[in-house]
Amino acid sequence: MSEQADLFPRAPILDWLPGETLFSLVSRIHGLWGAQDAGRTASLLFGDRRRGTQHDLPGHLGDFVARTEGLLGDADALARERTLLAFYRHFMSERAEQAAVEDMVSGNIAHLKFRMGLLTSRFRANHPLKACVACMSRDVQEYGWAYWHTRHQHPGVWWCRDHGVFLRESRLKSTA
Repeated sequence: MSEQADLFPRAPILDWLPGETLFSLVSRIHGLWGAQDAGRTASLLFGDRRRGTQHDLPGHLGDFVARTEGLLGDADALARERTLLAFYRHFMSERAEQAAVEDMVSGNIAHLKFRMGLLTSRFRANHPLKACVACMSRDVQEYGWAYWHTRHQHPGVWWCRDHGVFLRESRLKSTA
């Protein structure tokens, strides 16, 4: 029996929290499973230990949807709503947005940030993970988890509109 077939009868899959990023959900699943190796979690959810680790514009969303049996949504919605494409798509043509979605679904993301014009923009392609301390406290009280909110990850956003405080920036490399 395949690793994928064995996965879901024994391992729980969490549901989305409000405004949660895909990276956050995968991180929470990793924690829930008690996995010590992020590569193992990536392999189970994306089909390879090096896939799906990008927090901003991840690839292999099609594999993720197949391996989770579509329980968390379709790849198109994941790309458009649960990644930083949710921010950038408003500045893109429909054709460019669809191409970005297709790249993220297939895993062809090696030059995605370049094709989106991020490497030469004022914001550049650096997307540090950011969080509001007050939101984290509220999240733990309401949901039992602190999680990465999509709206906090948008380029140029450094202030939590709910709590009126500066966001904290993670200094850790967020891949893997």
